[in-house]
Amino acid sequence: MNTEEAVKFGFQQIRQGRMTFVTDMVERALNRAEALVNSENPGMDRAQAKDLAIIIGVAVAIMGTKLIQVLPGIPIAPGHKNVLIVPLLLLAASLTQMRFGGLWTGLTVGIVSVLSGYGQYGVLEIAHFAVPGLMADVLLPLVRRHSGKLWRIIQFALVGAAMGAGRFAANFLMILLAGAPKLAFVLYLPMFVSQVSFGAISAFVSIGLLELLWRGPTTGEEQRTAEPPSGDHAPGAMASRGAGTHQ
Repeated sequence: MNTEEAVKFGFQQIRQGRMTFVTDMVERALNRAEALVNSENPGMDRAQAKDLAIIIGVAVAIMGTKLIQVLPGIPIAPGHKNVLIVPLLLLAASLTQMRFGGLWTGLTVGIVSVLSGYGQYGVLEIAHFAVPGLMADVLLPLVRRHSGKLWRIIQFALVGAAMGAGRFAANFLMILLAGAPKLAFVLYLPMFVSQVSFGAISAFVSIGLLELLWRGPTTGEEQRTAEPPSGDHAPGAMASRGAGTHQ
Protein backbone atom coordinates (compact mmCIF):
# COMPACT_ATOMS: atom_id res chain seq x y z
CA MET A 1 0.00 0.00 0.00
CA ASN A 2 1.35 3.39 -0.99
CA THR A 3 2.24 5.42 2.11
CA GLU A 4 1.20 8.75 0.63
CA GLU A 5 -2.12 7.29 -0.48
CA ALA A 6 -2.72 5.93 3.02
CA VAL A 7 -2.25 9.35 4.58
CA LYS A 8 -4.32 11.47 2.19
CA PHE A 9 -7.76 10.79 0.78
CA GLY A 10 -9.12 13.40 -1.60
CA PHE A 11 -11.83 14.14 -4.15
CA GLN A 12 -9.79 12.71 -7.02
CA GLN A 13 -9.54 9.30 -5.37
CA ILE A 14 -13.26 9.34 -4.55
CA ARG A 15 -14.19 10.35 -8.11
CA GLN A 16 -11.97 7.68 -9.67
CA GLY A 17 -13.18 4.99 -7.27
CA ARG A 18 -9.69 4.32 -5.90
CA MET A 19 -10.64 2.50 -2.70
CA THR A 20 -7.46 0.41 -2.43
CA PHE A 21 -6.08 1.85 0.79
CA VAL A 22 -9.54 1.93 2.42
CA THR A 23 -10.23 -1.72 1.63
CA ASP A 24 -6.70 -2.69 2.71
CA MET A 25 -7.17 -0.86 6.02
CA VAL A 26 -10.49 -2.61 6.63
CA GLU A 27 -9.12 -6.03 5.62
CA ARG A 28 -6.20 -5.76 8.02
CA ALA A 29 -8.42 -4.56 10.88
CA LEU A 30 -10.93 -7.39 10.30
CA ASN A 31 -8.25 -10.08 10.01
CA ARG A 32 -6.49 -8.98 13.19
CA ALA A 33 -9.77 -8.69 15.09
CA GLU A 34 -10.81 -12.15 13.93
CA ALA A 35 -7.49 -13.64 15.06
CA LEU A 36 -7.82 -11.90 18.44
CA VAL A 37 -11.40 -13.05 19.04
CA ASN A 38 -10.64 -16.65 18.04
CA SER A 39 -7.55 -16.82 20.25
CA GLU A 40 -9.22 -15.25 23.29
CA ASN A 41 -12.56 -17.06 22.94
CA PRO A 42 -11.91 -20.48 21.37
CA GLY A 43 -15.24 -21.90 22.57
CA MET A 44 -17.43 -19.06 21.30
CA ASP A 45 -20.14 -19.80 18.75
CA ARG A 46 -18.72 -19.27 15.26
CA ALA A 47 -21.40 -16.78 14.16
CA GLN A 48 -21.03 -14.75 17.34
CA ALA A 49 -17.25 -14.75 17.04
CA LYS A 50 -17.52 -13.58 13.44
CA ASP A 51 -19.86 -10.71 14.33
CA LEU A 52 -17.70 -9.68 17.30
CA ALA A 53 -14.61 -9.64 15.08
CA ILE A 54 -16.42 -7.50 12.50
CA ILE A 55 -17.56 -5.00 15.13
CA ILE A 56 -14.07 -4.73 16.61
CA GLY A 57 -12.36 -4.59 13.21
CA VAL A 58 -14.62 -1.88 11.79
CA ALA A 59 -14.40 0.09 15.05
CA VAL A 60 -10.59 -0.02 14.80
CA ALA A 61 -10.81 1.16 11.18
CA ILE A 62 -13.06 4.08 12.18
CA MET A 63 -10.68 5.06 14.97
CA GLY A 64 -7.92 4.86 12.36
CA THR A 65 -9.58 7.63 10.34
CA LYS A 66 -8.27 10.05 12.98
CA LEU A 67 -4.82 9.46 11.49
CA ILE A 68 -5.91 9.99 7.87
CA GLN A 69 -5.98 13.37 6.17
CA VAL A 70 -9.35 13.37 4.44
CA LEU A 71 -9.92 15.73 1.51
CA PRO A 72 -6.62 17.66 1.78
CA GLY A 73 -6.38 21.17 0.42
CA ILE A 74 -9.70 22.46 1.79
CA PRO A 75 -10.42 24.24 5.08
CA ILE A 76 -11.25 21.88 7.92
CA ALA A 77 -15.02 21.52 8.03
CA PRO A 78 -17.16 19.72 10.64
CA GLY A 79 -18.06 16.20 9.57
CA HIS A 80 -15.48 15.91 6.76
CA LYS A 81 -14.56 12.42 7.96
CA ASN A 82 -18.14 11.31 7.33
CA VAL A 83 -16.69 10.46 3.91
CA LEU A 84 -15.11 7.40 5.59
CA ILE A 85 -17.09 6.94 8.82
CA VAL A 86 -20.48 6.59 7.10
CA PRO A 87 -19.33 3.83 4.67
CA LEU A 88 -17.60 1.93 7.48
CA LEU A 89 -20.75 1.95 9.64
CA LEU A 90 -22.75 0.75 6.62
CA LEU A 91 -20.17 -1.98 6.09
CA ALA A 92 -20.55 -3.14 9.70
CA ALA A 93 -24.34 -3.19 9.34
CA SER A 94 -24.04 -5.23 6.15
CA LEU A 95 -21.38 -7.73 7.29
CA THR A 96 -22.83 -8.66 10.67
CA GLN A 97 -25.53 -11.31 10.95
CA MET A 98 -26.68 -10.11 14.36
CA ARG A 99 -29.31 -7.41 14.71
CA PHE A 100 -28.07 -3.83 15.05
CA GLY A 101 -24.48 -4.54 14.06
CA GLY A 102 -24.08 -0.91 13.02
CA LEU A 103 -25.37 0.31 16.39
CA TRP A 104 -22.99 -1.96 18.33
CA THR A 105 -20.11 -0.78 16.16
CA GLY A 106 -21.04 2.86 16.78
CA LEU A 107 -21.30 2.23 20.52
CA THR A 108 -17.88 0.56 20.49
CA VAL A 109 -16.29 3.48 18.65
CA GLY A 110 -17.98 5.98 20.97
CA ILE A 111 -16.86 4.23 24.15
CA VAL A 112 -13.27 3.82 22.91
CA SER A 113 -13.25 7.45 21.77
CA VAL A 114 -14.37 8.66 25.22
CA LEU A 115 -11.86 6.45 27.04
CA SER A 116 -9.12 7.69 24.71
CA GLY A 117 -9.89 11.32 25.53
CA TYR A 118 -11.30 12.32 22.13
CA GLY A 119 -14.30 14.59 21.78
CA GLN A 120 -15.50 17.47 23.89
CA TYR A 121 -18.81 16.20 25.26
CA GLY A 122 -17.62 13.51 27.64
CA VAL A 123 -19.73 10.36 27.83
CA LEU A 124 -22.37 11.97 25.58
CA GLU A 125 -19.83 11.67 22.77
CA ILE A 126 -20.96 8.04 22.43
CA ALA A 127 -24.20 9.20 20.78
CA HIS A 128 -22.09 10.91 18.08
CA PHE A 129 -21.32 7.44 16.68
CA ALA A 130 -24.20 5.34 18.05
CA VAL A 131 -26.94 7.36 16.32
CA PRO A 132 -25.50 7.02 12.77
CA GLY A 133 -24.71 3.37 13.55
CA LEU A 134 -28.37 2.70 14.34
CA MET A 135 -29.41 4.63 11.23
CA ALA A 136 -27.10 2.40 9.15
CA ASP A 137 -28.99 -0.66 10.43
CA VAL A 138 -32.37 0.89 9.64
CA LEU A 139 -31.59 2.52 6.28
CA LEU A 140 -29.28 0.01 4.56
CA PRO A 141 -32.05 -2.59 3.93
CA LEU A 142 -33.92 0.10 1.97
CA VAL A 143 -31.13 0.37 -0.63
CA ARG A 144 -31.87 -1.51 -3.86
CA ARG A 145 -28.49 -2.84 -4.82
CA HIS A 146 -29.53 -4.24 -8.23
CA SER A 147 -30.65 -0.85 -9.55
CA GLY A 148 -28.61 1.24 -11.99
CA LYS A 149 -25.37 2.85 -10.87
CA LEU A 150 -26.80 6.38 -10.86
CA TRP A 151 -29.74 5.31 -8.74
CA ARG A 152 -27.41 3.47 -6.33
CA ILE A 153 -25.35 6.66 -5.97
CA ILE A 154 -28.52 8.65 -5.25
CA GLN A 155 -29.69 6.10 -2.68
CA PHE A 156 -26.36 6.03 -0.86
CA ALA A 157 -26.15 9.83 -1.01
CA LEU A 158 -29.55 10.09 0.69
CA VAL A 159 -28.57 7.47 3.29
CA GLY A 160 -25.24 9.22 3.92
CA ALA A 161 -26.92 12.62 4.20
CA ALA A 162 -29.40 11.21 6.73
CA MET A 163 -26.58 9.66 8.78
CA GLY A 164 -24.69 12.96 8.64
CA ALA A 165 -27.82 14.69 9.93
CA GLY A 166 -27.97 12.06 12.69
CA ARG A 167 -24.41 12.86 13.78
CA PHE A 168 -25.31 16.56 13.86
CA ALA A 169 -28.51 15.87 15.81
CA ALA A 170 -26.53 13.96 18.42
CA ASN A 171 -24.07 16.83 18.73
CA PHE A 172 -26.78 19.49 18.83
CA LEU A 173 -28.72 17.60 21.51
CA MET A 174 -25.59 17.69 23.66
CA ILE A 175 -25.36 21.45 23.09
CA LEU A 176 -29.00 21.94 24.13
CA LEU A 177 -28.51 19.76 27.22
CA ALA A 178 -25.58 22.00 28.13
CA GLY A 179 -28.03 24.91 28.36
CA ALA A 180 -27.65 26.65 24.99
CA PRO A 181 -30.79 28.47 23.71
CA LYS A 182 -32.75 26.99 20.81
CA LEU A 183 -31.58 29.95 18.73
CA ALA A 184 -28.19 28.24 18.76
CA PHE A 185 -29.41 26.13 15.82
CA VAL A 186 -29.00 29.18 13.58
CA LEU A 187 -25.38 29.50 14.65
CA TYR A 188 -24.78 25.79 14.12
CA LEU A 189 -26.55 25.68 10.74
CA PRO A 190 -23.22 25.66 8.81
CA MET A 191 -22.20 22.59 10.85
CA PHE A 192 -25.47 20.90 9.85
CA VAL A 193 -24.89 21.67 6.17
CA SER A 194 -21.31 20.39 6.39
CA GLN A 195 -22.25 17.14 8.13
CA VAL A 196 -25.02 16.41 5.64
CA SER A 197 -22.91 17.35 2.60
CA PHE A 198 -19.98 15.12 3.51
CA GLY A 199 -22.41 12.36 4.39
CA ALA A 200 -23.84 12.60 0.86
CA ILE A 201 -20.36 12.62 -0.72
CA SER A 202 -19.61 9.38 1.12
CA ALA A 203 -21.93 7.61 -1.37
CA PHE A 204 -19.00 7.02 -3.73
CA VAL A 205 -16.93 5.36 -0.99
CA SER A 206 -19.93 3.34 0.23
CA ILE A 207 -20.52 1.94 -3.23
CA GLY A 208 -16.85 1.09 -3.63
CA LEU A 209 -16.75 -0.81 -0.33
CA LEU A 210 -20.11 -2.55 -0.47
CA GLU A 211 -19.86 -3.61 -4.11
CA LEU A 212 -16.72 -5.56 -3.17
CA LEU A 213 -18.84 -7.27 -0.54
CA TRP A 214 -21.97 -7.82 -2.62
CA ARG A 215 -20.27 -9.27 -5.68
CA GLY A 216 -18.71 -12.02 -3.53
CA PRO A 217 -15.37 -13.72 -4.11
CA THR A 218 -14.31 -14.86 -7.57
CA THR A 219 -13.43 -18.50 -8.21
CA GLY A 220 -9.75 -17.76 -7.65
CA GLU A 221 -10.52 -15.90 -4.45
CA GLU A 222 -12.67 -18.78 -3.20
CA GLN A 223 -9.74 -21.13 -3.67
CA ARG A 224 -7.36 -18.76 -1.87
CA THR A 225 -9.71 -18.10 1.06
CA ALA A 226 -10.23 -21.84 1.45
CA GLU A 227 -6.53 -22.07 2.31
CA PRO A 228 -5.16 -20.88 5.69
CA PRO A 229 -4.30 -17.16 5.37
CA SER A 230 -0.70 -16.11 5.75
CA GLY A 231 0.08 -12.77 7.39
CA ASP A 232 -2.41 -10.06 8.22
CA HIS A 233 -3.96 -9.71 4.79
CA ALA A 234 -5.99 -12.49 3.19
CA PRO A 235 -7.17 -11.73 -0.39
CA GLY A 236 -10.93 -11.80 -0.74
CA ALA A 237 -11.45 -12.01 3.01
CA MET A 238 -13.99 -9.19 3.14
CA ALA A 239 -15.98 -10.67 0.24
CA SER A 240 -16.05 -14.09 1.92
CA ARG A 241 -17.33 -12.50 5.14
CA GLY A 242 -20.31 -11.20 3.18
CA ALA A 243 -21.73 -14.64 2.51
CA GLY A 244 -24.46 -14.27 5.12
CA THR A 245 -24.94 -10.50 5.09
CA HIS A 246 -28.15 -8.48 5.15
CA GLN A 247 -29.81 -7.95 1.81
